[in-house]
Amino acid sequence: SSRTRLGEKPDTVVGRKNANTGKYLSIGGCQAFNGLFNESVSNIGQAGADNCASGLARPTYWTVQTQNRSQNG
Repeated sequence: SSRTRLGEKPDTVVGRKNANTGKYLSIGGCQAFNGLFNESVSNIGQAGADNCASGLARPTYWTVQTQNRSQNG
């Protein structure tokens, strides 16, 4: 079930930010990611900036972070 029905804010599942301004950039929309979260992904960003979010995002779903250069254990 979606947490947004309970009044919670949906979690970002896909987004790209400008490192200097912190503002979201366009990634061509959120429709391509709908299949990953049972057609529940929507754009909660401003016009021209894609912040794709879903109320179904849970720890059981995971994403791939590219070029992660951190030292994780």
